[in-house]
Amino acid sequence: MRRFPLALPAALAAVLGFEASPVAAQNLPTGFVFQQVVGEPFGSNPVAFAFLPDGRSVLLEKDTGVVRLSAVGSGTSTAIATIPNVVAGAERGLLGVAVDPSWPARPYLYFHACKTGDVIHIVMYTATGDLSAPSSVAMTLGSPFVLVDDIPDRFANHNGGTLRFGTDGHLYVSIGDDSRGCDAQDTGILSGKILRLDVSHMPGAGTGPPPRADITPAGNPFPGPDPDARLVWALGLRNPFRFTIDPQTNDLYVGDVGLETWEEMDAIPAAGGGTNYGWPEFEGPLQDPDPNFADCSTGPFATPLYYYPNPAGGQVAAVSGGPRYRPNPFSPLSFPSVYNGDLFFCEFYARWMRRLTFTGSGWSLAAPVPGQPSAENWAQNIGSVSDLQAGPDGALYLLVMFNSGPARGLHRIVNTLPSDADVGGPELAGARFVPNPGRVARGVTLHFAPTWATPIELRVYDVGGRLVRVLETGPRPNGSLFWDGRRRDGTAVGAGLYVYRLVTPSGASAEGRVLLF
Repeated sequence: MRRFPLALPAALAAVLGFEASPVAAQNLPTGFVFQQVVGEPFGSNPVAFAFLPDGRSVLLEKDTGVVRLSAVGSGTSTAIATIPNVVAGAERGLLGVAVDPSWPARPYLYFHACKTGDVIHIVMYTATGDLSAPSSVAMTLGSPFVLVDDIPDRFANHNGGTLRFGTDGHLYVSIGDDSRGCDAQDTGILSGKILRLDVSHMPGAGTGPPPRADITPAGNPFPGPDPDARLVWALGLRNPFRFTIDPQTNDLYVGDVGLETWEEMDAIPAAGGGTNYGWPEFEGPLQDPDPNFADCSTGPFATPLYYYPNPAGGQVAAVSGGPRYRPNPFSPLSFPSVYNGDLFFCEFYARWMRRLTFTGSGWSLAAPVPGQPSAENWAQNIGSVSDLQAGPDGALYLLVMFNSGPARGLHRIVNTLPSDADVGGPELAGARFVPNPGRVARGVTLHFAPTWATPIELRVYDVGGRLVRVLETGPRPNGSLFWDGRRRDGTAVGAGLYVYRLVTPSGASAEGRVLLF
């Protein structure tokens, strides 16, 4: 059975039939630039990252369990914690991190880690220190609270490894099948699944773990008597190593690493809980890809949105699922608006990136743009990418795991061409926040002119694209709408820049920004 040897350096790849390609310069379309953001030191290979609302980045060392914090613009990072009892080697290690969506009111970081005892832990830590200081690395992590501590990890591969918060406030977690394909079809086993957890009432008493019922959100698709099944959001996945969540729709886009023939990208709609993605009955379009597994699957199965073949000659492949791109309309680094809604993903070993576009009936490769290195690949020679996300500045961020081309560390792809991503227009002349800048404690008021004499919806996002608040008003000429500076859960937002979007029933829209301090 082919494994995804994530932890092996490129020099050892030949042992698995993979010959490392020579170092080459990054090939990007015209007008795009590849930049290093966070470099050495790393005690072991970096594997995952997350952004704090103030722009700082949290990076994980896979095999040492070290958590690092990078100040904005510093180019390096500082170790702020070590997660204990991490089991390293092969695909094991400290694999995923997420930031609580109510940070800094809830100053929690969440981790996905392979731990001693052959189990995977999902655990949260409390951060103390400078919680909203872009230039500071004065932060420590303590008071761990275990959310889940009994996910089987019998084998050193197929662990999944991603944590992301959805716009619904719930924590989504990817878990691989632990090389036991039929477990991916059993809703009573958490392997081979995407989990959906409600952590809004955590941490609870003690150090955890809490009863399953305490972290089970309403609306999960398997509400029966099994407490594990009630955590499952989607099933039938082999090794969903990396996935992202669209901040506009809450749809999930999952890269599921294949066996020997196909790598696939899957879409899990926000309303698509309970969907079965077919493993081990299907890999891409191939039925019964592994004769070691009995026919333990029951359809219907969802079809991948895109799949690509493994290279000929026994070379390995592994997809790293990336974001559905959404620009920051106020950043000059944002990609042009033609990229809005496109989906990016990387091939870990061949070191290319592809771009998909939605045509209304399905996904397909986007038409090549000037300077694109090939008809299929939007970028090439970008390194072994272990995590890929859109940044708060509109750039595309990627974490390179090995020194196999670009240096290991966090990099970004930025647009240097004039950006047309700001979709605001003359309608903004009739709507404004007052005061702007305003104080978080006092709130701000949106004033709108007679042109807004129809019901409007106001959506407020942070600069990372996460939905903060939704407010509505009926038809009131020369009206106003007060935002009290609080999130949907009632907690106060932090100081910073917020983007707002106004939408009328007719579909007219406008965007702007408000600064709170």
